Amino acid sequence: MSLRPHRSGRSRRVSAFHARRVALRNEARRAGGPVKRGRHQAAVRERRTRILVALTVALGFELSAAALTSPMLGINKITVRASAPLPGREEAVTRLTAALPPGSNLLRAPLGQMEQKLRALPWVRTASVRWQSPHALAIRFTPRQPAVVAVAGDAAFEVDEGGMPIRVARDNAAQELPRVELDRPIKLQAGLPLQDASVLAAIGIYHDAPSQPMVRIAKIKVDSAGNLCLNMMDGIRVDLGQPDQLAAKLKYVNHVYQLDPNIGTRMVGINLSVPKQPACTMKADVQAAAAQGPQPAPASTGGPPVSPVAL
Repeated sequence: MSLRPHRSGRSRRVSAFHARRVALRNEARRAGGPVKRGRHQAAVRERRTRILVALTVALGFELSAAALTSPMLGINKITVRASAPLPGREEAVTRLTAALPPGSNLLRAPLGQMEQKLRALPWVRTASVRWQSPHALAIRFTPRQPAVVAVAGDAAFEVDEGGMPIRVARDNAAQELPRVELDRPIKLQAGLPLQDASVLAAIGIYHDAPSQPMVRIAKIKVDSAGNLCLNMMDGIRVDLGQPDQLAAKLKYVNHVYQLDPNIGTRMVGINLSVPKQPACTMKADVQAAAAQGPQPAPASTGGPPVSPVAL
């Protein structure tokens, strides 16, 4: 005799309900209509996504606030290094400019503003501020190097190759650096660039002089009209006129000294205001004019007799 499992009416009803639900779902899918359960699951997923995004944003704000206020990122050391030594006062001012309030946060340190303040100092050419560690900043800067001493009236300043007055000329700089004397109303102030073509041309002449055979310049004068005059170490005065065609003018001067390095024993001055018509003043002409007594200067030159030369 075989025994069959007895199923209660409740189980049969549950199975029939489940079969009916599956049949309705399949029918809805075949008809292309939305499934109620699918819509519910999508809504749940969307709510969960929104909640996760909100929690992530809140966590980000909390972490950012903690990092920006945490003493673990407080700056307690700033290293300042220069590529060349500075006078004591300027070094102290540079360090003071680079200083930050105690406990400043590393992430909130105004690196860009610090670089701008440093570059605004007259003796600083370039500057960079970088993170060195969670508690330290490293500052590197390049000082300006004086190229000439510019003199205007009672003011004498050390000036770099770009025409930037750096500082009042020190005694050793006034003796060692080339000299540019300005016989014109011009303001010399540390940190205020010289926008004067004649002055910049004079600085350029000194800069290029070591690479030229002619390394005999004692000083350069710039008159009120902007004309350049080279006072050579052998006593010759070279009038270059306006700061144009300087390459041709200096080439001519070099040629003169190449032909006769001791030209100063025979010549007083060279006028190259017009490069195509150079003229010179010979010592013999000056001595002869002095022997004849006072004579009116030629109207064309306003100075001692000059002779055209062709080399």
